[in-house]
Amino acid sequence: MAEARYDDHADWYDDWAFAPGDDFVALSLLDLVGPVQGQRILDLACGQGRIARHLAAAGNDVVGVDLSAALLAFARRHPDPRVTYVEADVCTTGWWDGRPFDGAVASMSLMDVDDLAGAVATAATTLRPGGWFAWNVIHPCFPGDGEDVRPSWPPAGYFEEGWWNTGGPGVRGRVGSNHRTLSTYLNTVTAGGFTLEATDEPPWTPGPGGPPLPFFLTTRWRRCGSR
Repeated sequence: MAEARYDDHADWYDDWAFAPGDDFVALSLLDLVGPVQGQRILDLACGQGRIARHLAAAGNDVVGVDLSAALLAFARRHPDPRVTYVEADVCTTGWWDGRPFDGAVASMSLMDVDDLAGAVATAATTLRPGGWFAWNVIHPCFPGDGEDVRPSWPPAGYFEEGWWNTGGPGVRGRVGSNHRTLSTYLNTVTAGGFTLEATDEPPWTPGPGGPPLPFFLTTRWRRCGSR
């Protein structure tokens, strides 16, 4: 059974997370999504609903699905008639009402999902043919910056995939992270029935004089097929 790892950290996380307009990682995702309006959108692992509410404010109907009851409690403190929140595992579709979505987002959440292929299958199943799927993650190739900012991979190295905890003070030191290689991400989504359309690697600079590093990876895909 999937574990709701954020339940024990929901208060801290809701206070820590930036609003989308103040978060360059969220803006990277929203820029690749584009100026969508009048669409039905799935927010996979929506957390406290910040991306869902932003998309609803642009004139879309959004269904946010998350395993964490504690994070959804924060989301429901900001009711919006265009947003529906569902407590469920995003790697299953038992919660789905059968109405296809035009698009799906997964904002910095696929690292929290143990079953990547299952989450991709959910997106593929619930999207209409030609629907879009945009997501971002910690860049699988992020090398870190000393002891203060850990790399995206565990001590055994980049090719050691699986869940690990950085031991740091941030999100990944509290709830952990599933590290996957870049190839695993791209091959899994492609095998799930999607075609890559666009990518973004918003640069992050650790400090004065340091070179920009690839801390995050954002992608947009198109669902293949006619069924």
